[in-house]
Amino acid sequence: MSQHELQRVRSDLETIRQAAGLAPPIGWGDVWMNLALVPLGLAFAAWETYAPPRLEWIGLLPFAIYVPWATWTFRHTRTHAPARHREHKAGLPLVAVISVANFVFLAWSRRVGMPPMVAGGCALFFLGVLVAAHASTSRFRAAAWPAAISMAVFGMVMPFCTRHEALIAVGLIGAFAGASIAAIQAWQLHSIARVNVPAAN
Repeated sequence: MSQHELQRVRSDLETIRQAAGLAPPIGWGDVWMNLALVPLGLAFAAWETYAPPRLEWIGLLPFAIYVPWATWTFRHTRTHAPARHREHKAGLPLVAVISVANFVFLAWSRRVGMPPMVAGGCALFFLGVLVAAHASTSRFRAAAWPAAISMAVFGMVMPFCTRHEALIAVGLIGAFAGASIAAIQAWQLHSIARVNVPAAN
């Protein structure tokens, strides 16, 4: 059998494995996406350190590139890595619940006159709790544990911070979350490779 035929057989087997749901729900694409949060978070924290109050929003501009990339990755995995696509899709309801809950809570907190740092700390703490609950449902999702703990801990500290300090800390937490999740996922993928189960691209 020629090398070309062997490659085609491997490709067919990988397609069957993906379709059967036997492939891991993470891949190196996920590692790189999480790793990208490190420079974004550090850049945000650095900008917030020196930015004038009215220009704080500029620190969010790099994320305008990250969001389309994440969207493209989600669509790409639909055909090229079904197991990863199912995992990404499974997280969408959690993102929706968190987004709606945070919007409602923060709107309510402003209406009752709750201090912004207290409201933000509560929101961040419960975000960490929800992420921890999600991380406990799968060994692959367990990569989110360090991020969940850091969010919950800072949520309790945030009421004692100024707005300026809180924005810097949020950037640093984003960088830490991206680095920790990427490191754990990379370790998981290397563990899979050691038992000869190829990971998704």
